[in-house]
Amino acid sequence: MATTYTVAAPAGWPSAAAGSVPIHSVPLWERLLTFIGLMIIMGTVASVFPGQQVDRSAGDFAYQVVSGMLFLCTAGIAVWRGLPDWLWPVVRRSLPIIALTGFALASTLWSIAPEVTFRRAASLALSSCFAAYVVLRYDLKDFLYILAIGFAVFVAVGVYAALTGEGVTGGGAYHGAWRGLTGNKNEFGRTIALGFAVVTASGILGLIPKRMAMAVAAGCLVSLLLSRSATSFVTAFASLGVGASLYVALGGRVGDVRLNPIIGITVLFGGSALAGFILATNWVEILTALGRDPTLTGRTDLWVWAIGLNEGREWLGAGFRSFWIDSNTRYFFLSFAWNKDAEGNLSDTFSGPSHSHSGYVDLYVELGILGIVVAVVTLVSALVHLRKSLFLGNTRIGFLLAVILSFLLTYAITAKSILQQSEDLWFLVVAFYLFAVKQNVLSQREARQTKQRREAGYGV
Repeated sequence: MATTYTVAAPAGWPSAAAGSVPIHSVPLWERLLTFIGLMIIMGTVASVFPGQQVDRSAGDFAYQVVSGMLFLCTAGIAVWRGLPDWLWPVVRRSLPIIALTGFALASTLWSIAPEVTFRRAASLALSSCFAAYVVLRYDLKDFLYILAIGFAVFVAVGVYAALTGEGVTGGGAYHGAWRGLTGNKNEFGRTIALGFAVVTASGILGLIPKRMAMAVAAGCLVSLLLSRSATSFVTAFASLGVGASLYVALGGRVGDVRLNPIIGITVLFGGSALAGFILATNWVEILTALGRDPTLTGRTDLWVWAIGLNEGREWLGAGFRSFWIDSNTRYFFLSFAWNKDAEGNLSDTFSGPSHSHSGYVDLYVELGILGIVVAVVTLVSALVHLRKSLFLGNTRIGFLLAVILSFLLTYAITAKSILQQSEDLWFLVVAFYLFAVKQNVLSQREARQTKQRREAGYGV
C-alpha cells in the first residue's frame, strides 16, 4: 500500500512552501497596526512630538514610548499567532545582523553615557523586531503594497505641511526647502529618496501595480527636488544604478542573459578598487571641478576632529549613539555648526553637532574597530544571501536587497544612516535581509521535498 507524503506545519500557518500568511487572511486591524508602524518608522508626523523638531532619532521620550509600545505589540502578535517551522533556520542564517544589533546593545556596558546607549539600542532592537514581524506575517509582495501606500501618505502629508507653511524651512541658506512634518529637510529628503528607490524597483519587478508605482515614484521625485537635499537626491538614483550593477555582477538574470558570477565579481571589485583609488588620490581636484567645497562644507574637518576625540576608545568606541551627547561635543559648536541665517550668522542654540555627517565615522566613534568588524561581517553575509537568492531563482528579493544595500552604503558617505534606531532605512535593510533569507530557506526546503516526492515515486 502506498503511503501519503505530507508536510507538517504549525496550526494557523500555511505550508512551508507558501512562506507567510496571505494579506487577505491578515485581519484588517493588524494591517492597520502595521501601517501605523510604518508611519512611525518613516517619521511622518514626528514634529508633533515634543523635541522632535531637532532630530527624531534623538531619543525623545514621548516618541520612544509610542513607537516602543507598538513594536512590542507586533512582537506579541507574532508569538500569539504561532511561529512557523521555518523560523529557526532563518534565525540561524541571520546571526550576523542579529549580532550587529546585539553588539550595539552590549555597548551599554562600556558606554560613556550608559542610559543613552541602552535606551537607543533598545529602540534599535525593537524596530528590528518590527522588521522581523512583517517578514513573519506578510508575503514580500503584500508588504511592498502596504509600504507603497505608506510612502504615498508620507508624500501627501509633506504636501499638506508645505501648503500650511509648517513643512517649509524658514530662513537660512535653505529657506523654502520642504521638510514635511519630520522637522528636518534632510530627514524628509532621505525618506522620500528611499521611497523613490524602493517603489521604482518594486514597480519594475512587478511587485506592485505599475500605475501605482509610477504615481508614487513621481510624487517622491517632485518632493525630493523641493526638499533640496542633495545627498538624498544623488543616493536615490545611485542606489538603483549601483544596485542593478551589483545584481548583474552577482549573477542576476536580465532577460535570458546571466553574467558568470566569477567574471562579474572580478569586474565589480576591480572597478570599485580603481574608482576608490582615483577618488582617494584626486578627491580635492574632483570636488573643485564640480564647484564643491573640498571640505564638504566642513565635514572632513569634523571627521578628523571626531576620530581624534575618540583616542583611547579605538576598539570599542564611546557606545552606541553616545558619542554625540552635549557633554562630549557641545563646546565645539563654533567650529562645527551649520545652523546659520541668510546673513551667515550662527544660531543661538549653541548645541554641538549631533552626528558626523558620515555613517562610517559614526560607526567607528560609537562602536570602534570591533563594531566595524561585526558590520563588515554583516555586509558580507548580506552579499552571500543576495548571491544565493539569485542562484535559487529568487531574483526579485535579490534585486531589492541589492538596491537597499547600495542605498545604505551610498548615503552613509556624507550622512548618518548605519544602525539608526526607529528609522525607515535600517528597518528596510533588516526586512529585505530577512526576506531574502526566508525565501532562500523555503526554496531549499521545497527542493528537498520535491526530491523526496520523486524518490518516493509520487511525481512532482
